[in-house]
Amino acid sequence: MQETEDVLAIRDEYRLQEWSQIIQAGQNSGLSKRSLTGRLRLSLSSEQDARARILLLLKKNSDRVQRAYYLDRDLDKALRRMALEEGKNLAESVNNALRAGLTKYL
Repeated sequence: MQETEDVLAIRDEYRLQEWSQIIQAGQNSGLSKRSLTGRLRLSLSSEQDARARILLLLKKNSDRVQRAYYLDRDLDKALRRMALEEGKNLAESVNNALRAGLTKYL
């Protein structure tokens, strides 16, 4: 019984350290807590993945902006199909399509 309690105590200490690092990274990002957790869709069961996701988010979004545009349905469908076929997320597919079409302006 004592052995199980020791293992749980070690696990809890590890989780506390991990979450402390995650919270610190979030505070350093300038994002609000609500925005950070909402964007990451953190759940208590994904603690180990959370740190990697936060670090990736902070690194990836340093040169990104968020915009909302209305698209024609056929373009939306084509972008979704392209993302699925290329195995990328929709944001990456939209960026690739825009980059290809805007080469003379970049």
